[in-house]
Amino acid sequence: MLTAGDWLADLAVPVLAGSAGAGRRVDDLYFLSPHTNWQSRQVQDELADKAVIVPASVLPGYDMRFDILVRSAARAGAACMVYLGGKRTDFPKGTLLLADQLPLCLAWVSDANAYVALIRAFYRRVTGLERRLVQALEEARERIEDERVNATTLAAWLSLVERELQVTCTLEPCAPSIRRAGWVRRQGKPTLHIPIRASGMDVCLTVRPKDICPLYQASAETAWIVHLAGLLSAGTESILWREAVGTHGPLGWSLGFEAAVFALTSSIPALSLRQPVQGQTHEDIPDLVGTYSLARRLPILPLQGIAAVHGMWLTALDPPVCGQAEAESLLLTSIPHPYRFYRLSTLLLRDHALQAASHPRLRRHLDPEKVACVPWRDWRGREGIAVVWGMSQLQDDRSEDVVRTWLHDLEVRLRRPLTGVVCRVEVGDDSPQAVMGSLQKVMEEAFQHFLRLPDGVYGVRLLSHAGDPVLLLDAARADAAEEATRILEPILRDRNAEALLEALQAYIESGGRLQLAAQRLYVHRNTIRYRLRRIEELTGARMDDAQTRLTFQIALRFWQMFQPHTPATDPDA
Repeated sequence: MLTAGDWLADLAVPVLAGSAGAGRRVDDLYFLSPHTNWQSRQVQDELADKAVIVPASVLPGYDMRFDILVRSAARAGAACMVYLGGKRTDFPKGTLLLADQLPLCLAWVSDANAYVALIRAFYRRVTGLERRLVQALEEARERIEDERVNATTLAAWLSLVERELQVTCTLEPCAPSIRRAGWVRRQGKPTLHIPIRASGMDVCLTVRPKDICPLYQASAETAWIVHLAGLLSAGTESILWREAVGTHGPLGWSLGFEAAVFALTSSIPALSLRQPVQGQTHEDIPDLVGTYSLARRLPILPLQGIAAVHGMWLTALDPPVCGQAEAESLLLTSIPHPYRFYRLSTLLLRDHALQAASHPRLRRHLDPEKVACVPWRDWRGREGIAVVWGMSQLQDDRSEDVVRTWLHDLEVRLRRPLTGVVCRVEVGDDSPQAVMGSLQKVMEEAFQHFLRLPDGVYGVRLLSHAGDPVLLLDAARADAAEEATRILEPILRDRNAEALLEALQAYIESGGRLQLAAQRLYVHRNTIRYRLRRIEELTGARMDDAQTRLTFQIALRFWQMFQPHTPATDPDA
């Protein structure tokens, strides 16, 4: 960086006043000609960080307008003023005091034709500085390349770049229209934008030189793009691909909201990915907590417009059985790589939870980008899912209705009783730090209450503001299951109960059509007719009645939810 004092010292030009401003950076020269309208706004905008050269023939130092020029130049951010020609006594004491007060470095050259010498000295000095600056940039690049192998995380990589270049680095969303690295002015400060695009994600690495950055000079901005932009782009993209890789598209998952929630969940001491499933080794399980640089990703996470965050710890009392078809569908579906170390039953629970989130009553309240459903495993080997979502400002009763709808749909899909805890926390402001802080708080608070639940207790509890938990799936549902068992008891006591229930369910789900029910079970329609006649004998009900079929359909649903296995045959029947 060339300062006004250094440039004037090379020429042995005396400084008359404003020596306190001699440390200002000089980017270029501006010659004030007789035809220059220096009071115009356009000229004022051009004076920033420039040395203004004023010939005596254009504006004498004793002219009252010269003081106005000094004030205008200082207001426009000029680095200094050099007066050519005239006499030293042309400057009144008031003008010198004004330059000292501003402060604006005011120099005087007695030779009115010294303009060419000033230009040569300036650009000779600038060229030498640029040459040394380019050499310093190349050395910094070599140091970054040498230490790049040790920067295995995004945080370590960006910290390395910040330390070597004396800059501040951030990741931000990037508009698809930005395709090349370039410099922009943000809040009056130069910022280098480096676009990164991979797997459909547009991310921008912003590099802002610090106030005291020996490697930055406005005239050498092109050198930063030539020597550093490619390295910084390739290094950042490589880290993002390696760190927390997921098969949704490496960047699609690791840069998303769900990966951040997974990192927060896995960092809770009671949970550990180091508790392997049978057949796995510790080396097979990725250490996501140690590599995922959450703080560096905050600006690119979809956290805007979140006024409240919800956290729900959930598990099924009887883990859902994952059949061959369901297992194949889970494996074919792209799931993040770290999730593949959980049991298939846990992934099935997660899959059903995401499907339940698409319930028509929930779509207008839930933004898919702000919903995360991640698996967890505690120190005892018990597994489940943690569901987190952000919502705009809602009343407590509306939030409760959203959770109830979600859970009821999930329980029907699983046909398994659920247990868990739901917690809701208001977000103080909409900054990413505040949202993630509230998210961490709600996750830890809900998990503490989840640990206190006795084993085998049915029901999902919502922690209210009053401190008393509200049962979302309460004992009334269990009473309904008992009522369902009472309705189906005559059938359950029959030695062929399994076949009868199977036929009844197929007949009901087929809308009371025998042929369609027979096709569903791959049997003859007379078989269905015989079994229905047996059911009518046992229950005394007529299955050709639509209301009766609805009653038995509801009873079947509740009974299957709490008794998912094949009914035991009563030996006395």
